[in-house]
Amino acid sequence: MHKRPSDLIDPDRKKDVLKFFKVASESEIINRYPSFGETLAHNIILKRQNSPLKRLRDIWNLGAVREVLLSDCGMVIDDNIKDEQVINEQPPQPRSVSANTRPIPVATHYPSAPPLPQLPPADHDVIELFRALKDMGLVERWTKYINDSDILTTNDALPSNTYRLATWNLDRFTLAKARHSGFREAICLTILSNQFDLIAFQEVVEPESVQLLVNELNDPVLPMLRGWIAVNQAKYGSYKAFSSSDKTGRTFQAVEYSSILYRTDRLQAISSRVLSASGKFSRLPFMSKFKLGSSILMLTSVHLRAPGLEDTHLEKNAEEVACLADFVDAITDTLSDKIYYVILGDFNMDPGNKAFDALRSRGLVSTLPTACATMASAVERGAGIGQRQGDSRVPCLDNAWLCPNLLASEVDEGSEGLKFTGVSAVVIPSRHPLIPLPDFSDGCGRPSNHCPVYFDLASYSVTHSTPPP
Repeated sequence: MHKRPSDLIDPDRKKDVLKFFKVASESEIINRYPSFGETLAHNIILKRQNSPLKRLRDIWNLGAVREVLLSDCGMVIDDNIKDEQVINEQPPQPRSVSANTRPIPVATHYPSAPPLPQLPPADHDVIELFRALKDMGLVERWTKYINDSDILTTNDALPSNTYRLATWNLDRFTLAKARHSGFREAICLTILSNQFDLIAFQEVVEPESVQLLVNELNDPVLPMLRGWIAVNQAKYGSYKAFSSSDKTGRTFQAVEYSSILYRTDRLQAISSRVLSASGKFSRLPFMSKFKLGSSILMLTSVHLRAPGLEDTHLEKNAEEVACLADFVDAITDTLSDKIYYVILGDFNMDPGNKAFDALRSRGLVSTLPTACATMASAVERGAGIGQRQGDSRVPCLDNAWLCPNLLASEVDEGSEGLKFTGVSAVVIPSRHPLIPLPDFSDGCGRPSNHCPVYFDLASYSVTHSTPPP
């Protein structure tokens, strides 16, 4: 006759075990039952705090406890139940067991189907987490994401003499965002897939966050980054970054720094500093100087004042553009003609606005046309070129203004330098399943509400022509 497990337990030992669990601390439970681990011991303490332990069954339903307690309470094997037949292709090898090894509890045989294997508490937690993520649709989105081969491709092939420079407002980029796998991978994939040689960041709250991007680019650990590099090894370089030595101003509920990330195998950084213009800008421009081939390029990253609701601060924004025009005058008075310059960043104003006439009159040219949307939400709606000039509903906020020397159509024989190729674009940043949408609806979010804007400069060298023989 088959006996139930409760018939096989020594009553006295059962009482001793129950008494132990009523008073034992977490460490005492672990010392007596090492196989429980910290998680299970902690769960037993919590269960005891919620309701007194009156019988051993009160902790019986904690999966990993059952078999160990059966052994400790003196459970014996029912010899009337025959073992299932074991089929071995090879004779079983004898195993040596240390005298100090704790006996392995033997599960009771049941005439019905064998019970499901008991998972450790940590595995149960993983299963519960998986179920929760699946209910949120995250598992499906993640599976689709990692199997999307289009993510591993680049948009075009750049000639070796062409440099792609970009600007991107990262929307209050913090260490918390940089440590977030979704934000970090989406930003790095956007940089790699679009082959940015240099990118100027605005709204960097903590400069250390940009260094985490550099670390990920140089030594990737995230899956799609590793996959991209494996497919595009020839287009992969090495990266560095630097930030303004002090905050340039304030953004919403935080301070703001300016940062530059660039490829060290393509460009050489020379110097950087914050422009001393206190009171003229809500956020100070950040200047940096680079060597591209044999040419010197000076970049000035800006984040001008936002016009506010219903353009309440539009006049102040126009004043900052006028200050940029004064800055251009200072550059042309002091710098050599052989030094090129670009003003790029978040201007918070469409290039079609008449305030930019001050830059146009000095020969500067916008890389983007008016009303070319640069906010991610507007780009997704398909808004852009074709709106009326300076349409406030579809503004081109992020942009770059190029100096006249970069636009020269004719170059002297025997000269060398940089020239704008005419290529510029607004990039829709990568979506990522780990980034929630702003309204937390079902879908993949983007790392910023702004889109990166890039433009291409080509180095040239015109050799002396030789007369025919």
